[in-house]
Amino acid sequence: AWTVQSQDTAVDRIVTRHKITFVMTLPKRYVDEIRAMKEVKCATFMNWFGGKDPNHDKVFFSAIACDAATLFDVYDDIRTAPEQKKLFIEERQGALVGEKLMKELGWELGQTVTLKSQIFPGDWQFRIVGTYVAGRKSVDPRQFFFHWDVLNERLRPRMKDQIGWIAARVAPGASAVKTSIAIDQAFESNDVQTLSQDERAFMQSFMAMFDAVLKALDIVSI
Repeated sequence: AWTVQSQDTAVDRIVTRHKITFVMTLPKRYVDEIRAMKEVKCATFMNWFGGKDPNHDKVFFSAIACDAATLFDVYDDIRTAPEQKKLFIEERQGALVGEKLMKELGWELGQTVTLKSQIFPGDWQFRIVGTYVAGRKSVDPRQFFFHWDVLNERLRPRMKDQIGWIAARVAPGASAVKTSIAIDQAFESNDVQTLSQDERAFMQSFMAMFDAVLKALDIVSI
């Protein structure tokens, strides 16, 4: 499943992260600079949250703080009903959850859930206002999306206005490789430099962090 996700990716979608490592953050202002580039059609941003439902502590899923207003522009393969999409964008405490995760945890639409994060302390409450299905194999059907503003307002001052990564769609006729290079060159002289890759390369580099685990699974499978 991990391998298939890295193979079935959007060829015109690129991801920009911190040049040193995925776990270091970028200034949020970088998003506007990338959006202003002629090679870029649209861009959004996200931050890893690392949340879990205390009632299902052993169930792992991707909880991600995102820019709800632009998420669907870049990820048109996250498919949800129009009225639920509208609710998610408008409701500050709203959450969008994959249908597969909803069934696994027994959640229902309209339910208020509390998550705890391994990274950000405290209880985090959200109301599930929408569900989605994955329109592409590279999209995880078990994700939990919520508004980045909710996360940002509770962070310590030195951590505010920082994001995990930026995802963008290249403009028609533009090259994903050349656009990636142009983005990295734009920030080359800044204190925080970037590494931009097409979606497949990004997912493969993410998988590389779990290389030992995946190899162990291969051995056990054999």
